[in-house]
Amino acid sequence: MKIIKPKYKHNKNLFGNEVGEKLINKRIQYFDNLIFKTKYMKNKNNKIIIENKNDIKKQVNLGIQLLRSILCFWVVSFHNMKRKKVLVRKILKKHFHVPTFFIISFYYLSKNYNKRNINKFNQRFERLLIPYLIWSIIVWIFNNLLFLFTKTNRFNRILSLYDFILQLIFGRNYIGVFWFQFMTIFLTIFFFILVFLKMNILLIFYILSIISYFSQYSGYNYNFFIKYNSVVRGSIGYLVEIIPTITTGLTLSSLNIINRLEKYKSKTCMFLIIIIYFIFKYDIFININGFCYKGFIINFGSIPFFIFFSLLPLKYIKNRIIINLIKYATQYTNGIYCLHSIISYYLKKINILLVINREISGCIIIYLITYFISFICYLFLSKTKLKYLVI
Repeated sequence: MKIIKPKYKHNKNLFGNEVGEKLINKRIQYFDNLIFKTKYMKNKNNKIIIENKNDIKKQVNLGIQLLRSILCFWVVSFHNMKRKKVLVRKILKKHFHVPTFFIISFYYLSKNYNKRNINKFNQRFERLLIPYLIWSIIVWIFNNLLFLFTKTNRFNRILSLYDFILQLIFGRNYIGVFWFQFMTIFLTIFFFILVFLKMNILLIFYILSIISYFSQYSGYNYNFFIKYNSVVRGSIGYLVEIIPTITTGLTLSSLNIINRLEKYKSKTCMFLIIIIYFIFKYDIFININGFCYKGFIINFGSIPFFIFFSLLPLKYIKNRIIINLIKYATQYTNGIYCLHSIISYYLKKINILLVINREISGCIIIYLITYFISFICYLFLSKTKLKYLVI
């Protein structure tokens, strides 16, 4: 991005009035936009800011896009693979996938945050609320129609309006994986409230993280929420455990950690590979009572994944075929995450037509089928806001 002053000033010989300067600048902007796809804006000093749209596309971190796909496949495998094998058990029982998703989400929320641009808020809520509401409605209707016509569905009963309300309030009833969307929406609203009140966001989250760790290691969080059903403890109980991960994402953003490490990316990546190896190789978890994301190891163990993929030098790839391949292979992670548990259940129900085993091959099949469904949805919805159902 570069800042320039308008090239042509007022010229009486051409136009003889103030409109002349504005008209010339508009024509310059029009032809630049037509030829170079350049976007013009003005800053508070009334200088024109030129943004090349092609440069904006290059700013997308392909490493993070790749990480999102790997994490999504990790989630699919976690929900579908057998855990008898030692290696599989070691990998799957370490719940770094969802905490890393949270770090990515709130790192970029903090990084892209702009007090003067309310559109950032609106865009984030659209991306979060549209899939949360629409998929909840679709799955609720689908299960009820299936039960009416076949006398069976995933729950072997009609889902009531109360079930639907529970799903919306807690993000976990007949679509269990939606607790992630619920927490992201809730914590995003909380973030914006702190912004509106002009409070120190990081300080508030540090205090909440201390409270979270205290409640986890003292056993208060587990002992309090274990009395409730899976809907409540799988939502609010998880929320208490995940708050330090949000703090981590905000902290990494405030420290501008990725840009700081750019100079040392080779050494940093080599070091992080060793760290990730030890994370998977050894059982470094402290045994405390809690749910899936208890303890500080889950939080700090997710950081190497985020930093490593952020620093991958994929931005230097010049081959458009490879760039597009990465782009399209990683585009529909939201649709895969939202649909994989439902798709996998019904694929196993019709295993006469399609054999889905609980090994890595079965997980790949589930991932690919869910990807294909997301791709078809995007073809029809790409020009509407309903595209957020899958991207």
